[in-house]
Amino acid sequence: MKRWLPSWMLLLGLVACGPALTPTPTPSSPSPSLWEGVVSIGEILSDPEGFEGREVTVVAYYRGWDLFGEAGSGPPLTRSDVAVADGTGGIYIVPGEGFGGFKDAPPLPPHQPSATETLLRIRGVVRIGPAGQPYIEVIEGEKVEGLPPGVVLRVRRTGTLLGLDEELMVQEDGAAYLLDRKTAYGVHFSVEPEEVARVLEQVGEHLSEGEVGTPIPDTAVYDFTLWAGETVHTLRVFEGESPLAGTIDVISRWFDQGRTGQEQPDIRGTITAIDPSQGEILGTLRIEGSIAEGTEYDKAVVSVTEETEIVRRGPEGEVQATFDDLQVGQWVEATFVGPVAESYPVQATAGRIVILEK
Repeated sequence: MKRWLPSWMLLLGLVACGPALTPTPTPSSPSPSLWEGVVSIGEILSDPEGFEGREVTVVAYYRGWDLFGEAGSGPPLTRSDVAVADGTGGIYIVPGEGFGGFKDAPPLPPHQPSATETLLRIRGVVRIGPAGQPYIEVIEGEKVEGLPPGVVLRVRRTGTLLGLDEELMVQEDGAAYLLDRKTAYGVHFSVEPEEVARVLEQVGEHLSEGEVGTPIPDTAVYDFTLWAGETVHTLRVFEGESPLAGTIDVISRWFDQGRTGQEQPDIRGTITAIDPSQGEILGTLRIEGSIAEGTEYDKAVVSVTEETEIVRRGPEGEVQATFDDLQVGQWVEATFVGPVAESYPVQATAGRIVILEK
């Protein structure tokens, strides 16, 4: 006697006997163990006295001698103090008694931007320095893989004729942080949470591919890093025609949004000549460089007056300088005020001059 099986049982058997499929990693609202017990640097900075003496754990990128100015001030104790940053702010760290270095971390030269991609999990005690700034006295730390607390998406944008070198960290609620690594410009702003969710979904559909699009000379390259469960995955997307071209348009708009209001220097280059005072001005500088991102001119004769702000930018941030500190051969950037005589080289008055330490 034949026994007939219902069709749904046959289908169930086929599914059970079929080959196992490896799912593509998909992003979700992350709550990785890496974030357990972690506080953001922004929380510490908003209430230093409240955190003073407390033991904290932070997850942040190594920033050496505060190479991008995220800590906002000079080192709290010694010139060798280094900083870390997590997208909500930057803070200096100081080795505590018995601290033997970061476990599993590569060499971390404090002057090398290449070291600033290293993510660290740090346990330490919040202290207040002589100048009133908070810092973390490190008890222990290690190199980790992941993203800082709250960050669901990190995008690195590089390439183009301008030599872009930027990063964007975004949280689920739309809080965003843009860092221009070339100019040390950082800004916090907000994007739409719904757009964040769509970008995560769209990029998540391609995570297993590794790369999307075709490399084109002198165009931008976008490296997306996002959570998929307990781990992060990275997808490289090339600018141009691809399934993620629309997503790239959104990300590019976010970068532009972050740059709104950024004050860019009019010229960045080398001082090739300094002429002494003439009447009401302290003197004039001849500056020669090249037209780069955000700058307008490659050669200029710049008048310096008593109203011109002159600063020196180095590992400890910006410090006041004077006209006498300006020297031929220095690398500087100048922002103009008032009218610009469109000769060649152009002639203008400097509202601000920054002496850059290479």
